[in-house]
Amino acid sequence: MRPARRLVSAALLGLLLAAGCAGAPDPAATPVTDPHAAPPGDVTGLRALLDGAGLQTAPLDSLSFILEDRDAGVKLVVFREDQGASLQAVMAYPADGRAASGALQRWNATRRFGRTYADTRGAPVLASDLALGPGTGRAAVVAWAELVLALAGRFQMEVWPPAGPPADPFHE
Repeated sequence: MRPARRLVSAALLGLLLAAGCAGAPDPAATPVTDPHAAPPGDVTGLRALLDGAGLQTAPLDSLSFILEDRDAGVKLVVFREDQGASLQAVMAYPADGRAASGALQRWNATRRFGRTYADTRGAPVLASDLALGPGTGRAAVVAWAELVLALAGRFQMEVWPPAGPPADPFHE
């Protein structure tokens, strides 16, 4: 082998060995490089995936976190459910107020990916689930998070009670 060719071969071999010794990349650090790769199974990894995709998250506890759009004033709690087999996002009305049953019914009749119901106080709640199974990759998790943020913004406009006393007072 010629000296120049040996030098190039040695340099290439050195690069390959160095790349092989670097260790496996952290799957949460490379958010959607392989959109079909399985999403992280823990909350820290899920937050890193969503943060890496440009979404805003904040820690809550070991099983849940906050997904938010600070500009729109939207916050949802996202948690792992069914022993990690699914994710659920929930946004509850934070103050006293009752949802109009007609608004809840209209929402559920016209929306496919988020359902609403009245909690024990009568306040509106939005919920959306994503099954995490074979075929649900990282890109699907990011797309679902973007979708629930958009739904939450519409939910606030269409279903949340207006500020102030209700138009149809009760128990007065």
